Amino acid sequence: MLREFSQIIRTRLSNKLAEIGLTPVWFAALGALISGKAETGAELARYFSTDPTAVTRTIDRMEAAGFVTRERSAKDRRVFVINVTDKGKKAFPKAKAIADENEQLFFGVLSEEQKDMFVDTLAKLIANASKMSPEIDWEN
Repeated sequence: MLREFSQIIRTRLSNKLAEIGLTPVWFAALGALISGKAETGAELARYFSTDPTAVTRTIDRMEAAGFVTRERSAKDRRVFVINVTDKGKKAFPKAKAIADENEQLFFGVLSEEQKDMFVDTLAKLIANASKMSPEIDWEN
């Protein structure tokens, strides 16, 4: 049920973000860059716990679309710093409003107490799942 619910939420978010030229991944990357949580591709990969090669491809596409630029770091010439362009800075608040609207649409039916309980339950399930061995035999 969580997978189905998540897919419905993500599909609507993807469709709405596409109207302003973004994807959910691009929106998340812009958020991390704008908030200072990441400055390089390697930092984005660590922040999102994902493959650096996938991040590089994402940044390539975002750069081609005009949302970010890369420049060599003044501290370390081997490193490229990712800068959000004016286009990216202008798109981010619009994307944030879309994401907020999406969240309200899907979670607005819950009271604050229910939302807190839902988040707490998910956190507990995630914490438990993270203790599991990645080599679980799902066939048996």
